[in-house]
Amino acid sequence: MRQGGQPSGAHTSKNPVSGLHSVAVGSGLTSAIAGSSAHFMVHGCDHAGRPILPMGLLASVLVVDIRGPGKVDGERVRVESMADGTARVWYTPPVSGTYRLKLAIKETLGTARLEALPGSPYIIEVAPSAHLTPRGERGGGGGAADGRGGA
Repeated sequence: MRQGGQPSGAHTSKNPVSGLHSVAVGSGLTSAIAGSSAHFMVHGCDHAGRPILPMGLLASVLVVDIRGPGKVDGERVRVESMADGTARVWYTPPVSGTYRLKLAIKETLGTARLEALPGSPYIIEVAPSAHLTPRGERGGGGGAADGRGGA
């Protein structure tokens, strides 16, 4: 699970970003290719539905949790702060199969209480790569005979 750090000078207080009013968009919410980087954008909004503008704020409170047949955390997930206050999330699923993506906002800075984004959890179908077998091994020519991911 990837969690952003607190912005400098932050203390325990009500987070201005609302998970219920924030929106995630992009093809990486529903599909990806094993061994390849996929991405989506998160547009953070406050409790009145207004966009969050301070660069880095959204990335510092965004929680990304991807679970499936292969491990997707640590260096396989990267949250990038954009100048307009949005966050771009990059991830690399190691093997094909069905993954579950949970997106949430830390409700209060300094606590573990989370507020899920609308549509979360997302189901991501990860297709096998032409270069990887369904188990994530480098293929020599064709991969598994049946083309299915492991169970």
